[in-house]
Amino acid sequence: MAKLQRDRILETCLKRKLSAHLVVGWPVVFGEGPTRREGMVPPITFEEFSSMLQEIMPLENEIQERLGARTFTVRYGSEFRCFFEVRGDPAPTSVTITQLS
Repeated sequence: MAKLQRDRILETCLKRKLSAHLVVGWPVVFGEGPTRREGMVPPITFEEFSSMLQEIMPLENEIQERLGARTFTVRYGSEFRCFFEVRGDPAPTSVTITQLS
């Protein structure tokens, strides 16, 4: 996933105060429950997904394992913090991004 595409997803989360759900082979989905909407981003490939995670994943000691998911917090810009929940074993195949601040 190109940095520009990843940044657009994070900017949408920030501006609209929405969660983002990325699943390999599907377009990004924003929102929760019945208010979910597909974004204008083409389906993400496994290679794009893996590349994105390699760019943003923190050190191993900053990642927590919870209920079969790897979770961590990432800072985006000066004020935006988001929570990442990565699923898939052994290779990750989905991530949910939730705005914290």
